[in-house]
Amino acid sequence: MTITLVSTPTTGGVNNGGAFSVTKPTGVVDGDILLAFAGNDAGTAGTWTAPSGWSLIRNDNDDGSVTLGMSCYWKRASSEGASYSWNIAGVSGVVAMLAYIGCKDSGSPIDVNAGGPVAGNSTNIDAPSLTPNFDNDMLVCGYCIDNGGTAVSTITVNATLTTETTVVSPTSSQVRVSVGDLLLSSTSATGLKRSTAGASQSATLGVQIALLALAAVSNPISSSGTQAQDESTVVSTQAAYPISDISIGSWV
Repeated sequence: MTITLVSTPTTGGVNNGGAFSVTKPTGVVDGDILLAFAGNDAGTAGTWTAPSGWSLIRNDNDDGSVTLGMSCYWKRASSEGASYSWNIAGVSGVVAMLAYIGCKDSGSPIDVNAGGPVAGNSTNIDAPSLTPNFDNDMLVCGYCIDNGGTAVSTITVNATLTTETTVVSPTSSQVRVSVGDLLLSSTSATGLKRSTAGASQSATLGVQIALLALAAVSNPISSSGTQAQDESTVVSTQAAYPISDISIGSWV
């Protein structure tokens, strides 16, 4: 089954800390995978309290002249309510939430991930390359910028990705997160996915996350010319062959 976006992503944010709500994307059913990209304008000083049941994928921070951070989480939908309460203490923060169908249906749906901050005055927002283990992963890339208290710039998501959502903190516009995705077709390295800010940034942050499909396939063609599958999806079979004349009716 191909991984696809369930519906329009949802977002939320807060200035100067506190709790805020992010609505569950419409159409989500139990078993769908939710991803959340939570950006803040304070680096390590910005500590997220995620809703119950959400698991941290990675946490990246830059504590240079302009501090920013982004934490990425996942959750398997399971009969919860219509929204989620996020909380960050004392700083501005935003959350972009996306939902996908067709992901691995047990255990972690995360294949591999990569990311980190880039310091220096530049418009580049770089999400470093990763190498997926399976050839039908969904690549989801998140980008975060912070203009140090001034009106935050726009983000133009990498052209190879489908831009899915963007969110900026309310009123003071101190931090922005944008997300794009791409269905992969091989186990080749994805390469650096560079997005761009509309104005030069003192620091930027980008991540790549590869989601596992329900029927993950690695090394799609084996040396024997047959398709090789992830062991979790292979069904063991036995075949019976006649060893004598069919009229005897004896089979082994």
